[in-house]
Amino acid sequence: MEHEITRWVDPEEHTRLDNGKTYEATPEEMNALLARLGLLSLSRFVFFIKIVHGQAKGTYILTGTLEADLEQACVASLKPVSDHVQDSFEVILAPEGYDIPDDEDEDWDEDIEIITPKGVDVGEIAAQYLSMSLNPFPRAEGGAVADLGAKNVDVMTEDEAATARNPFHVLKNMKENG
Repeated sequence: MEHEITRWVDPEEHTRLDNGKTYEATPEEMNALLARLGLLSLSRFVFFIKIVHGQAKGTYILTGTLEADLEQACVASLKPVSDHVQDSFEVILAPEGYDIPDDEDEDWDEDIEIITPKGVDVGEIAAQYLSMSLNPFPRAEGGAVADLGAKNVDVMTEDEAATARNPFHVLKNMKENG
């Protein structure tokens, strides 16, 4: 399966790039990422990848940074919200058959990607980290719920709620009074 942005690399060859390498998404790739990430626009997506040998035989450590200029819809008003996203990440690259700790190992918090015969898709890795770096609740200026005409609601105290008539209260009374 091909992803929206694909950059297959051989980890061993990439270790020879002493200073790592910068990749930039094409306009076509950025358009393909719009639907996947739920964005209104993505005008720039650049990521830097450096791979070094890991401690265990056959493993590598991928470190990366990403930057993106994008627009998301405000969660309250749906107006466009511009954002500049920057993030860094680290992933262990391991060969097939590598002993990956199970999900219950609380001391393990590393991300692992398995090296396939094609290598490693650093474009997909960067796209996944961009997804995790997005603001989950973007707000436009003036995008508060109160600004959209929502009415204030009276909030009851716990005592008021306990004695208030509600369907469960009515059922309880019916059961008690026969």
